[in-house]
Amino acid sequence: MGTYIAVCDDNMADRKQMERLLGRESDIRLNDTGVLYIDSYGSEDALLKTPMKYDMFFIDLTEGTRDGMDVATTLRSDGVLCPIVLCSSKINYPEKYGNTSGYLYMNKPILKQELSDMIDYAIEEKKKRAPLIELRDDYTKTTYFVTADEIIYLKEESHQVHAIMTNGRSALFYGTLDIPRTFLRPYPFFLSLGFHILLNMNYIKRRSGRSFEMINGERLPFSIFEQKRILNAYIEYKKDEVS
Repeated sequence: MGTYIAVCDDNMADRKQMERLLGRESDIRLNDTGVLYIDSYGSEDALLKTPMKYDMFFIDLTEGTRDGMDVATTLRSDGVLCPIVLCSSKINYPEKYGNTSGYLYMNKPILKQELSDMIDYAIEEKKKRAPLIELRDDYTKTTYFVTADEIIYLKEESHQVHAIMTNGRSALFYGTLDIPRTFLRPYPFFLSLGFHILLNMNYIKRRSGRSFEMINGERLPFSIFEQKRILNAYIEYKKDEVS
């Protein structure tokens, strides 16, 4: 399992140096904690497009109207939970902003051992967080990074999968349920209603005949031939939930 690192620095020399340091660190860790996948940005615009996939950020922006702390604050507002490291150069972030909690700080030039310690911390923090699942809408080109808990159900129709998520979000992508079923297998709250529907039992509002009504009002049917298996699985899950 790799660790995804984002570097955002508007000083090209510093950015390239960080890329080299992280590349060497990745080589050292290859057979231990795994490879480091490094993306490097010279401005915030590209960074903010898909920030949820990263396990750590190293940020230092000093040339524009928004500095590194402004971008770090935006990332937190957007729901990023992983460690964010502000690297002081022209701007001393702790001095300017008062050692704001929720962020980590390093001084340039970056020291190899200090960087290694930061990567160790990122890896340990990643273990504590619920894994994120990437769902990309093939029509709107929007990418969602969600936990399994945020998926209400997935429904396959005509070689397309409709993913319904919490907070009114949805994605439609080409394919079948085979791949989603594989990566959701570890989660006991997902129940398969035959080949074409996979639902999260935590979002069932009620059972009505041979269907489940979900919290969004959608009714998801199941076959009479699958009824015993499905109802037994649902009853067992609710029993475990209560106990």
